[in-house]
Amino acid sequence: MNKKQVIGRNFIVFFFTFLVFFFTSMTFFIVTKQGENRETNLIADSIVTRLDEDEQNTATINAAYLKNPLIHVSIFNYGNPYPIADTMNYYEKDTTYQASSEVFRVEDKALNKKTFTVYKTCEASTTLVVKVSKVESLGYRTATFFFLWGSIIVFGLCVFFFSLLYLNYKKSLIPIKTQVRKLQQFVQPGATITYDEDINYMAYILRDSRHKLKHQLEENAITAQKMDFILDSFSQGLIVLDASYKVVMINKKALNIFQKDKKEVQNKYFEKLEAQHDFFVNFSMVIQTNKPIQFIEHIDTRVYQCDINPIQYDWAKSLNREEKNGASLLMIDITDDYNSSEMKKEFFANASHELKSPLTSLLGYMQLIENGTIKGDMVNPALDKCIKDAQRMNKIISDMLTLSSLEREALRVIEEIPLPKALDQIINTLQYQIDEKKIKIHHEYEPLVIKMNPDDFERMTKNLIENAIKYNKEEGNITIHIDMEKRTLAIQDDGIGIAKENQSRVFERFYRVDKARSRRNMGTGLGLAIVKHICNYYEFNISLDSELGKGSQFTIHFPE
Repeated sequence: MNKKQVIGRNFIVFFFTFLVFFFTSMTFFIVTKQGENRETNLIADSIVTRLDEDEQNTATINAAYLKNPLIHVSIFNYGNPYPIADTMNYYEKDTTYQASSEVFRVEDKALNKKTFTVYKTCEASTTLVVKVSKVESLGYRTATFFFLWGSIIVFGLCVFFFSLLYLNYKKSLIPIKTQVRKLQQFVQPGATITYDEDINYMAYILRDSRHKLKHQLEENAITAQKMDFILDSFSQGLIVLDASYKVVMINKKALNIFQKDKKEVQNKYFEKLEAQHDFFVNFSMVIQTNKPIQFIEHIDTRVYQCDINPIQYDWAKSLNREEKNGASLLMIDITDDYNSSEMKKEFFANASHELKSPLTSLLGYMQLIENGTIKGDMVNPALDKCIKDAQRMNKIISDMLTLSSLEREALRVIEEIPLPKALDQIINTLQYQIDEKKIKIHHEYEPLVIKMNPDDFERMTKNLIENAIKYNKEEGNITIHIDMEKRTLAIQDDGIGIAKENQSRVFERFYRVDKARSRRNMGTGLGLAIVKHICNYYEFNISLDSELGKGSQFTIHFPE
C-alpha cells in the first residue's frame, strides 16, 4: 500500500462518511420542513373552513388566535391590501397575498420571527383571504442547524482527521523505513535501497530479508554443527574461556575428561567443571599476563599435558564490541608416553641393577682367580659360578633385546599355527627341565588353529610353560587345555601360586614375587612382560587365576 492508495482509501472513507451525514441530515430537514408546511396548511384550512361556514366569524377567529406568540392570522378582503382582522393588531399594508398561494418562509414583522406563511382563499366567499404565519418549531431549527452547520462541521472534521491520518501515516513510516534500511544493509551490505512510501514494497523487503536471514541462520547452524563435529573429533580436550571465566566452548573429549554434560558447563563459570585448583590458577595467570603456560596434570588414572594459551579478541573490535582477552586449554593425553617414559626409567634402573649383581660377582671371582686367592680345587666351583652369572646376564640381555624387538611393532610374518602340534614341539624342547622335576604333563587338546608369527607364539607359550615348570613343586602337574569353541589356551600348574596382592603386577618388567627363588631358577623378571606384550600386539586377552600354595592358571583368549 503506497501513499496514493492511502490517500485514495482514506478520502473514500471520509467522503462516504460526509455523504452519509449530509444525506441523513438533509432527509431529516426535508421531513421536518414538510411537517411544518403541513401543520401551517392545516391551521389555514381550519380557519378557511370556519369562514366558509360563517363569513362573520372573523371576530371569533381573531379572538381564538389573539396575541398567540406562535401563530399570526390576518384576514383580508380580496383587492384590499389592509387586513380587516389581525390577531396581533398589526394592520399594515400587505400585497403579497395577491401573488402567493404556497407555504413559504418569511420573517413576520408582527411576531419578529421567521415563520411559515400561507395564503388561503375562502371558497364560499371569494372576497376573503386568510394569511396564516406559524413560527418555526424547535425541531425545524434543529434540522436546519444539522443540515447546514452540521454538514460544514462534519466536512471540516473529515478534512482535519484525513490530514491528521495522512501526517501520522508519513510520520509512522519514518522509523519503519529506517529499520528496513538498516535490516537490508545488515543482510546485504552495500546494497542501494530504492523504494517509495509503499508498505507492500517494504513488506517485500522484510520478506526477502527474512528469507536471507533464515538462510544465513541455517548456514550458521550448519557451520556450528560442523565446528562441533570437528572439535568433538579431536582426540585432545579443548576448553575456551572468556575474560569472566565462563566456558565459551568445550568439546566432547574435555567433557569426558571431567565427566560432565555439555548443558552443565556451556556458558557457565569454570568452577562448574569441578577441576583441580591448578587449572583455575593457571587460567587466571594466562588471562591476566597474556602469556602461555604449559604443565602436566594427573586426572584419575590418566596423565595430560595442558597447554593454556591467551586468545586475542581482535575480531570483536570490528563489531564494536569490547571483549577482553580469554584463554584456551588444550589437554593432550600423554598417559602412554608418560607411562612408557616412566617404565623406561624404571626398566633401565632395574636392568642396571639386574646386570650389576651378576657382573659384580663375575668380576669378583675373576679377580680372585687372577690374584691367586682361589687355588686348586676351589677354581672349578668359582668358574662354574662365573659361567652361571654370565649365562644369567646373557638371558637378561636376550630378554631385553626381545622386548626391544617387540616394542618396535614391525610387521611380522603371519602363519597358521595348529596349537596341539606347536605345543608338543615346545614341550619337547623343555623335556629336560620337566624330567628334572619329575613333572607330569596332561594334555586336553582340541584341534584349534590360530594365525600369528611362529616365533612370537613360541616366546609366548614357552615362557608360560617354563614358569609353570620353575614355580611348580617336585612331581607336580601341568595341564594344558585347548578349547576350540571358546578359542582359549589354558596352562595350569599346582605349584606355589601367587598371592592376590601380587597378581596385578606380575606382567610388569623385572617384577618378581620371590626374587631369591627367581634368581635360583635363572628368572629375569621379563618373561611375563614379553608374554603380555605379545598378547597386546595381537589383541589377545590374557588372564591369571591363582591361589597361594595351590597353583596358577594363565588363560589366553584368541579372538576370531
